[in-house]
Amino acid sequence: MLHHRTFLVAAAALALCTLTTVGRAADAPASPYFQVDLSKFITHTLYEPQMKTPGCDLSNLAGAAVANATPRKKLNGVLFRLDGIILVGPGETISGSTGEPVPVVKKVENIPIGHKAERLYFLHATHWGADNGAKIGAYVIHYADGTKEEIPIRYGMEVLDWWAFKERGSEVTNAEVAWTGSCEAAERNMVSTRLFMTTWKNPHPDVEIKSFDMVTGDQPSRSLPNGQGSPAPFLVALSGQ
Repeated sequence: MLHHRTFLVAAAALALCTLTTVGRAADAPASPYFQVDLSKFITHTLYEPQMKTPGCDLSNLAGAAVANATPRKKLNGVLFRLDGIILVGPGETISGSTGEPVPVVKKVENIPIGHKAERLYFLHATHWGADNGAKIGAYVIHYADGTKEEIPIRYGMEVLDWWAFKERGSEVTNAEVAWTGSCEAAERNMVSTRLFMTTWKNPHPDVEIKSFDMVTGDQPSRSLPNGQGSPAPFLVALSGQ
């Protein structure tokens, strides 16, 4: 009888231990987020006018930032570090306010990441519109083992014009609206502004991501036949998990 009771006690303890372990596994938090430092690679600060247009900036996104501190903002559940923006394009586009030429770099390369990641979260948009599906840029992911992956930036899929003109579209198929706001230049045109978050599932989560490039797409430089400027996509922040 003593041996039988000892067996029952041991079996109950094992069952309790198993249930506790399963419960802890179910409650285990997701992988922590990390933010990529873009500060040494930005083409514009959040407070600097873009496209030679006064008041065309992202100061409202930064909000009441603490002096000498890098702003951070949680959007759609993801924490982003706001260093400024990286804007690329076909070499030249035009200003919407004056029509004058605006030089834009074609690529920004070797931006360090230095993490393994299951997912990357891109906070981005573009200046000017394009046909749905048009490739206006790309992110090139470089792994520590020398391999790489390309993530396209396509109009109507990953991004839209950040000025929310009705004719520039309202739906994206591979992203979600992460932020809506305004800037002085857009308010003068009675339109709001927006940024999009694209979530990319990394096909090689066990390999460290060494760095990435942001490059222009297939769009022509300067103005298009309809009189608008050539699309110039920009990255505001990048986080990973």
